[in-house]
Amino acid sequence: MTRNVVPLIKKALLINPPTGICFRDGRCQGSIELLTVQPERIPLELAYMAAIIQGKGITTHLRDFPIERATWGDVERELTEYIPDLLVVNVGSPTVDYDLSVCKLAKRINPNMVTIAKGAHFDIFDMESLEKFPYLDLVIRHEVEAGMRDLLEKEDLELIPGITFRDKSNKIVKNPNRKLFKNIDSLPFPARNLLKNHLYRRPDTGESLTVVMTSKGCPYNCVFCLAGELSDYNLIVRNPFRVVDELEECAKKYHIRNFFFYADTFTLKKDWVISLCEEIIRRNLKIRWAANSRVDTLDEDRVRVMQKSGCEVIGFGIESGRQEILDKSKKGITLENSENAIRLCKKYGIKSYMLFMIGFPWETREHIEDTVNFAIKLNGDFADFNVVYPYPGTEMYKIAKELNLFDEGELCGHDISRSMQRTLYLTTDELAELRKYAIRRFYLRPGYLVKKLTQIRSPLEFKNYFAKGYHILKDIVLKK
Repeated sequence: MTRNVVPLIKKALLINPPTGICFRDGRCQGSIELLTVQPERIPLELAYMAAIIQGKGITTHLRDFPIERATWGDVERELTEYIPDLLVVNVGSPTVDYDLSVCKLAKRINPNMVTIAKGAHFDIFDMESLEKFPYLDLVIRHEVEAGMRDLLEKEDLELIPGITFRDKSNKIVKNPNRKLFKNIDSLPFPARNLLKNHLYRRPDTGESLTVVMTSKGCPYNCVFCLAGELSDYNLIVRNPFRVVDELEECAKKYHIRNFFFYADTFTLKKDWVISLCEEIIRRNLKIRWAANSRVDTLDEDRVRVMQKSGCEVIGFGIESGRQEILDKSKKGITLENSENAIRLCKKYGIKSYMLFMIGFPWETREHIEDTVNFAIKLNGDFADFNVVYPYPGTEMYKIAKELNLFDEGELCGHDISRSMQRTLYLTTDELAELRKYAIRRFYLRPGYLVKKLTQIRSPLEFKNYFAKGYHILKDIVLKK
């Protein structure tokens, strides 16, 4: 037996460390600051974990240091003044070394503090991370909400699936994997009472925005994505009435009426989508929301009711303008699917956010040129062109490693906007320039600029669009 001291804690601190405004939850990892139109999102998994800890009567702080524009000095001040018994760190592969440096600081302030890290990185590099960072006590490999609940309730660490930890003798112990946690409706609502909700805003209107989980998982096996791997290729949806209860709480308690629906495949189950949207309409919530969708799971029935319930933006993983690249990446869509999805959005007045990837192992300059041309042909409202990043645990990681297309030591410090993986024909420097070229060609079209100007509804929106356009030029297109 390895005694679990977590149930004895009195004070907990959960943090996004000050290593950049990044995606760190689930499949999404990387800098938001180097993308074109992504809003800053609450640390949703941390907020769920914080709610579970609060539910045990434990004093809990949740700090999103990057969104607070805080420094390492602020982290040290929080640790010194609050002196928690438990520290939970949100970690992403692109920032892992920087993120976990906080554990050393925490142990210097309180040697008895329990340090826990969560993140998809640990599904592969759990043992290596504990060996590399001696001040880290334990990692939760995935299903972090269920893992946190067990850590608060079970006395023996060896009986908790899905964790890797350091025992009293400093031996690293890896427990069996946790089975997929399906009862997501049993989770409390995220602990928004601990967040500075006013700091999370829409990039266009500046209004407060929050994230609501509507489902978990994905049944598809795209070679570049973690979503299927993390969910054993299952999709688990929340009860639509439970989702709308949370939306209603956000509107009434926190005065938030703008939402991003967190789901890897929001539109996959047609009846569920329609049921959720009809309940939003029935309660007359008058909210505005965005979600991600595959291009092949959208039809007129779904789009019509989504628009009526307040959907303003749909994000699509279109990925490539070449069918052969889509096929090799196992995306399972056609170029015609993408054309139909964007056409439906235009018909119902929903903005489309198109996500493309460049730098697949098999890509040449001509392939990428075709992708840029396809983006312009589709003429959606927004686009991002991200470089392929070999997330540990994906098939892409294995393919690129076998082809010797990246240096594993560079996983930290690079992400979907900062290339570390070559193709068989292009260097990382060439990919970086091609990304800038793609963004420039899409956004600096005179017709596109005129269209965007005519859609602006207020001076504040004009100001925000101008600031975002300046950011795209200065920090993405022109930056050396």
